[in-house]
Amino acid sequence: MGKKCKHLRQSRGGPDDGLAHLFHKVAGCGRQASLVPTNSAQDVAAVGEFPWLVSLQNQGSHVALGSILSQDWILSAASSFHHRTQISALAGRLDPKGPGESLVPIQTIISHEAFDEITLVHNIALLKTSTPLHFSMTLQPVCFPTPDFPGVTLKKCFVVGWPDPRGGELGGVDPLRRLSVEDVDPCPLHRTVSTECCSHREGDQMPGCLGSAGNPVLCEAEGRRVLKGLLSEGGTRCYGPFLYSRLIYYSDWIMATTAKWRAPASPFPVPLSTWHPADAQWLHLVIHATVLQQLENKSETESSNTNFK
Repeated sequence: MGKKCKHLRQSRGGPDDGLAHLFHKVAGCGRQASLVPTNSAQDVAAVGEFPWLVSLQNQGSHVALGSILSQDWILSAASSFHHRTQISALAGRLDPKGPGESLVPIQTIISHEAFDEITLVHNIALLKTSTPLHFSMTLQPVCFPTPDFPGVTLKKCFVVGWPDPRGGELGGVDPLRRLSVEDVDPCPLHRTVSTECCSHREGDQMPGCLGSAGNPVLCEAEGRRVLKGLLSEGGTRCYGPFLYSRLIYYSDWIMATTAKWRAPASPFPVPLSTWHPADAQWLHLVIHATVLQQLENKSETESSNTNFK
């Protein structure tokens, strides 16, 4: 490989950090950097399937799910943090059988200026991390749409969350679940221009409820996962209808607010359909070179340790 790949050497972090950073730099948001095993239960999320989700916690107790927009910003429902100031984000593998990769304190919580805690209108908040998140193979940002969203179709939408069969504390007991949803019109709940109504698809049945505020409504577009909305209010049944805040309505607020902190969050990128085949080939070659360089570095380290002994 020689001198051509010296710029790919890693200076710190774990063995896959350089590859994860490269993947994020090229592929951007909403992409899984590693293969996720298929789970036999359709509604059960595999560990690492949603690398952009974090458990927002207050003194060790789960409060709400949050969605990573960038290394500095997490998005969730404002109603979850009323009178709560000491919030941390458990990031990485949200595996009920093991701890997350890191616990990052939240520096500040910025609720939408028009949020009403009674009517739950504009139930959305940005959470600024005290230190930037370090992206890895299991920690990546999700895409969010803008009013000038590219002409792509959002499909295969679902809500993700922890089931709550007893109406008690959420998180850390069961694996994350997903529930397929589709928009409902007319909506039986009180909706506004900034909200939309969705409900489960017929035939989906699962134990527990996923209607907690802050749970993401995720869809697929151009091979990426896009954050279509955040649940604001659940219905009387575990399968909906759910009222969610439309991210396309709040994208300008998100970008303007994050820009004030000189750490702007970026929305959905240029569609992958515009990529030239040579781009994909180049990405494959660079990733392959990175892996080979990591193996070379590991071999050199082991050889050095052996000689030292």
